[in-house]
Amino acid sequence: MCRCLALATEQPEGLLNSANHIIDRFLCQALRGEPAPWEELPGNIAVDELNERCQHHGVQALLYHTMHMRHEWPGWPPLLRQELETASKAGIAQDLLRAHYLQQLLNGLRQRCVRVVLTKGEALAASLYAIPGTRARCDSDLFIPIADLMRAQQVVHEAGFEIHAPIYKSHQFTVARKLDPSCTVRFDIHWRIQNAPRFARAISFEEAYAGSVELADMGGIESRDRPLTGRRR
Repeated sequence: MCRCLALATEQPEGLLNSANHIIDRFLCQALRGEPAPWEELPGNIAVDELNERCQHHGVQALLYHTMHMRHEWPGWPPLLRQELETASKAGIAQDLLRAHYLQQLLNGLRQRCVRVVLTKGEALAASLYAIPGTRARCDSDLFIPIADLMRAQQVVHEAGFEIHAPIYKSHQFTVARKLDPSCTVRFDIHWRIQNAPRFARAISFEEAYAGSVELADMGGIESRDRPLTGRRR
């Protein structure tokens, strides 16, 4: 027991002195728009280590767009600059592709009079990021009234998506469309705000819809301040 307690007390100090902590602090500094000269990092921090932490946090594209016009940027290692730029272009391209099929799905739901609130990553990308594609996410989350569940399933099939999760296993179902062997677009359609039973009824769809703000079509979203949640009529 004494050994375990000693290890438990030593762990936080070890974490604070770890390379990951140093890199994360540097990334936060850069993403806040504060000066971030590469020379500020210890010499034992490798390019691969920083890039791996960027991938871990999903900020490669965001870091590139935050830094590439800054005077410190030319001082960053060329290989890292190239990798961040490549990741940014890939992320934005993927976001445009996802936005195209999301708009298709939203149009189908609107035609069947199904109201939708975009939540989580999609809402954040559309509200807080100047370039939505710099917000890494693997899918989009749609919140609909439970009474419209059957109509939503019809829209999904008509739009060429397949349902990849049991409808009643949780408070959502996942739909996907495979574009090629290496590219699949996915959307989660929720009829409760949260899957965890404890929080599933924390806010109803009507409450979420009433507190949301209508967004423009996905292709017409401008680079300006936008709401945390968006709804589609």
